[in-house]
Amino acid sequence: MDISGAAKKSPAQFSNAAIAIGSFLASSAFVGLPAAYVWINHASFPAKVPTHWGLDGSANNWSSLSSALTIDILLVVCTAALFLGIGYAARMLESFAPLAVGLSALFATLTIGSIFAVAQEMTVIGPVLLAAVLAGGTVGWLTRRLLRRRISARPEESATFTPIQADGKTNREWHGRIRVSRGLDFMAVVVFIAAVVVGILLGRSDPFGGIAVGLILVGFGVMLASYRQRVHITIDAVTCTFLGIRTHEFPLEQILSAGCIDINAMAEFGGVGYRISILTRREGIVVGSGPSLIFQRNRQRDFVLCVDDSCAAARVLAHNLRRVEPVLC
Repeated sequence: MDISGAAKKSPAQFSNAAIAIGSFLASSAFVGLPAAYVWINHASFPAKVPTHWGLDGSANNWSSLSSALTIDILLVVCTAALFLGIGYAARMLESFAPLAVGLSALFATLTIGSIFAVAQEMTVIGPVLLAAVLAGGTVGWLTRRLLRRRISARPEESATFTPIQADGKTNREWHGRIRVSRGLDFMAVVVFIAAVVVGILLGRSDPFGGIAVGLILVGFGVMLASYRQRVHITIDAVTCTFLGIRTHEFPLEQILSAGCIDINAMAEFGGVGYRISILTRREGIVVGSGPSLIFQRNRQRDFVLCVDDSCAAARVLAHNLRRVEPVLC
């Protein structure tokens, strides 16, 4: 995700309301169109269909076709409305819209797919679960790519911190990495162990189910690993990279000041990850509490990076900003 606001030509932007409504309609279409097809051709499907599957990959709860379709539609619509509502209220649609649309695709594929599976006399849910995970992940990723830099930003107020004073003896470059908390590492280990256990139990009777759980595990691992980014401050920009791939870039022309602050991830941002604080008008990569680099951006929220030796990074950035004319647009 590129949130630099660089001077290059930007794609067409849409309001938060338009993005939320469009994402909700897309989520509804993922479940509404297949459900309509099944209902129109209900004579070709069993009167009773599964609504729950056990760890052995076999169905253990059944309901009528109409009830299953109704539950599926309500599940997808309510899930999409919940995440899009949170994203709209917190102005985090760039993160929540792909999540809402991706989960809608996953749930719709899982439920509608299980109905087709029963019609084809399949005895396990593994292939359908694997297809649902792939569909949800692909749709979520495509939605994120589509919304990249297309959500119009509301002008923010002035800096929420005291800028650090530049030091004439400071280096011109700084290179470090995101500081990840031990709690996040512990959570990753716990989730990994739980996913392995579930994958083994499900994979014993349904290999496709085990593969699906494995894909979820890989996705979760990539997400956690992506927080371990390297941060580079040069005379041109503040850049974050992961495995050599540029993930964030902030040209110095768009930065007004820099500072070093102490943050509390849970109290101020409500958790860890890529977060937005509504109360303090800040956002950033927050993966732990403690000293952090913060910089004021033109007409955008202050951005926070939990880096090692954050005050040294702030001094380098402040020193480089003295020779840059900010772009006030």
